[in-house]
Amino acid sequence: MNEPTHTIGQNRQMRPTRRAILGGLGAAGLGTVAGCVGGGGGDNEALNVGLEWQVLESRDPIVSGIARRTQLYEPLVHLTHDAEFVEGLAESWSVGEDNLTWQFELRPDVAFHDGSTVDADAVEWSLNRAFEDAEDFQPVPIDSIDAIGDDRVEITTQEPFSPLLGYLTLDPAWIISPNSFDGDELVEPIGAGPFQFESWEPNERLTTTRFEDYYDGSPTVERVVWEYVHDDQTRALSLQNDELQIGRSLSEASVSTLEDDDGVDLHVYDVPRMRFIVFNNASGPFADVEVRRAVNYAIDRQEIVDGPLEGLTEPAVGPVPPSMAYWPNESLEGYEHDPERAIELLESAGWDEIDDDGIRIRDGERFEITLWGYSSHEIPIIAEVIQPQLSEVGIEMNITVTEYGALADAKERGEFDMSMESWATIMGGDLDRMLRYFHSTETLIDSGYENPRVDELIEQGRRTLDRDERKELYDEIQAIVMDEVPVAFLSYYARIDASRTSVDGFEPHPIEHTINVADVEFNSE
Repeated sequence: MNEPTHTIGQNRQMRPTRRAILGGLGAAGLGTVAGCVGGGGGDNEALNVGLEWQVLESRDPIVSGIARRTQLYEPLVHLTHDAEFVEGLAESWSVGEDNLTWQFELRPDVAFHDGSTVDADAVEWSLNRAFEDAEDFQPVPIDSIDAIGDDRVEITTQEPFSPLLGYLTLDPAWIISPNSFDGDELVEPIGAGPFQFESWEPNERLTTTRFEDYYDGSPTVERVVWEYVHDDQTRALSLQNDELQIGRSLSEASVSTLEDDDGVDLHVYDVPRMRFIVFNNASGPFADVEVRRAVNYAIDRQEIVDGPLEGLTEPAVGPVPPSMAYWPNESLEGYEHDPERAIELLESAGWDEIDDDGIRIRDGERFEITLWGYSSHEIPIIAEVIQPQLSEVGIEMNITVTEYGALADAKERGEFDMSMESWATIMGGDLDRMLRYFHSTETLIDSGYENPRVDELIEQGRRTLDRDERKELYDEIQAIVMDEVPVAFLSYYARIDASRTSVDGFEPHPIEHTINVADVEFNSE
């Protein structure tokens, strides 16, 4: 069966591999809570991994998020746990004096899974396909991608573009062999990663086997079965029953149960992601910045963190979590819970009448709005916490929980009041994707927010290769959006993964660059 395609840890001690570098350059934000006694393992040949997101609808890295998660493919550059760029298929790279020409020197003698060579022609073909067809890559001002001999690839941009390396770590840029295709049809996925394709059941599971000729050393486990298990409780239960040996992105509600299970290790770690409310800035009550500020004051973020989030993360102050070290604007002050200030702002915005139910009225219209959300990331239960907080200041909030696609369609049409979502604040080791939340035309969140100065700063930051200069620009963006609050930042994010004590070497990546199971092995317990 063919899928849709686009036509247009604990590392082994015998040697210091690139995988060891990826994991060892910083796991400061990573914590493991282990059971008291080791539990039994699964099949010594197959490692079963439960995924929380549907990335198995296609094997094409342009179509789905399969590349980074399943290690079928390999990028030119990797990300360490500290969001530093290190070599992948490229052993070195440089930027010309014009700040437009990037040259990547390829590792010699790297093989695709079919035995063909990963040469400059194959990389050129794969990257051209990615930058032409991948929706997320449209902001990248690519001028040309060319093979220079067998071992060098040159990427030229139309203008300086500082986030380029970050984009090269995203799924579409992970290199797929031209031999994977018959015309436009993907026949068999052929990459150069540590695991190669064995079988695929669309939307359900993907089975891979270790690639003995992987350039960084063959993985320990023989076979990996990647399964899509959407429900949080089902993933946790499957892990406890040893049907899964690794479960990804478990809910806060499952922590206490898994912590008491002697056969399970919990991995709790900060990731550059946050939960936030998107306001409709273009129409309705939230077109008024004073009303948006009022809602920010009405929300008790600490109650959210201490309640449904089990105290595992922190209330959000601004758009960049503190785990990002260099990039947060340290001068930002968050919105404290202050219902009285919220009421003052609402009254000054004209919502100064109250009906018999305690709901505010302006020009005969009740302040009744709907919050859209989806079922992941504890969004429904957080919404239930916020509902009475807004009621306290005279706002009646209804809750609609739906599939993300329906929510996104409603937002694109502008037919929403506000939505609660959880997105990464960094993709590919760069803030560019997060800043696109606030760009008027390249927005990813359809908030209707427009600020020409913010647009200018985002675009200037892309053209600035000096890190400190970018920092100044991004600090100003953070200050503006905290003042104009096109969104309400709720909480930062702690990811919860778990593994059976029968496996060693699972070390989650705090930048969510990949799910590295190449160093995982079954122990003798």
